[in-house]
Amino acid sequence: MKLAHVDVRGIRGLPDLSFSLQAGGTGEPYDSFVIFGPCGSGKTRLLETIIAAKETIGPYVGMVRPSDWMRDEKQGARVELAFSLNEEERLAAPNAGSPARALALWSSQGLGSEADRGLVRLLERYEHLPTSGKFEYFPENRQRAWGARSDGLGALEQSLMRLAKDPQKFCFLPRFLTSLRGDATKTRAFADAVQSLTETIRVKEPEDQDDDTYFKNRFGQAVFFSQLSSSETDAVLIAATSVNIALNQSIVFLDRPELYVHPSRLGQWLAGLAKLGRNNQWLIATSSPVVSTSVTKAQLLTLGAQQ
Repeated sequence: MKLAHVDVRGIRGLPDLSFSLQAGGTGEPYDSFVIFGPCGSGKTRLLETIIAAKETIGPYVGMVRPSDWMRDEKQGARVELAFSLNEEERLAAPNAGSPARALALWSSQGLGSEADRGLVRLLERYEHLPTSGKFEYFPENRQRAWGARSDGLGALEQSLMRLAKDPQKFCFLPRFLTSLRGDATKTRAFADAVQSLTETIRVKEPEDQDDDTYFKNRFGQAVFFSQLSSSETDAVLIAATSVNIALNQSIVFLDRPELYVHPSRLGQWLAGLAKLGRNNQWLIATSSPVVSTSVTKAQLLTLGAQQ
């Protein structure tokens, strides 16, 4: 599943917008799409508006309050999303159309939606299977929240946090790292994902995982997760999420990659994202000219400073 078109009307903090994520406007959706603009231009707001619309139509959790989104309570707000479905998804939603369109409606009366029932089931489906497309959000505060909490790895627990911006969503990491012990296949997948996103650390081989370090620095010395830099932590959290939930054929929202990656490495880092899983679509919000120039003009939406 990939986003093909977005139409936003009446959202507080955003102008009315309508934009295509398809090549030529009617072709295949792009694998990456960048929302670019200065601070305060509404980039994060737009990402989270799309997420809220999805959660209104086919929720994982469905914690959406119309009052958080409406510019004018009398007029209400609406977001139309159009999705390009793969072959398996078209079989599951044969009447959804091509592209499959769905409408989220927010008013003073509450939530509403208009969508094919088969499409709704696809949007709310959450399974840790490589053939099951998902929605994932990497907010800008993606540094692990420290504390006693350690979340489980299963689909039921993970679905509750996937589209949240609370850093607690990454508290599954201790159990994930423990699960690598003795699992060569999972360790290799995680190691490859980490290597695609950072040059400075590597994941230890399964036979070396006899303590709680799990990582090696560029000098081959064992290091704990707590000793990693912010850029290394970012790489580990994204890689661990990708492997744990089987992030394939999914729509992934990423906010502010430039916060943790040096400009000289951003291009290489973005190329590494494309190696995570198979056939994912990345929607990236950024203020970095390096990121904005990494895609074609057709893959770029620019928001102004004043809305």
